[in-house]
Amino acid sequence: MSCGFQWCPFVPRFSMFWAPLWHLGCLMIVHLSDHAQQFFWIFRRVVGLCPPHHHHHRTGG
Repeated sequence: MSCGFQWCPFVPRFSMFWAPLWHLGCLMIVHLSDHAQQFFWIFRRVVGLCPPHHHHHRTGG
């Protein structure tokens, strides 16, 4: 009853076309996860240059 089981019959049909793309996608995700800390640090550094919106726009709550 799982969704994966329903999609199972459709995998062989598109495997020749989607398999390489899916594999590349997985490799990219793994590569990003390996360097997630570096990207996160750069992201925080870049965002740190901009003023935080929470402090810039205060809503009376």
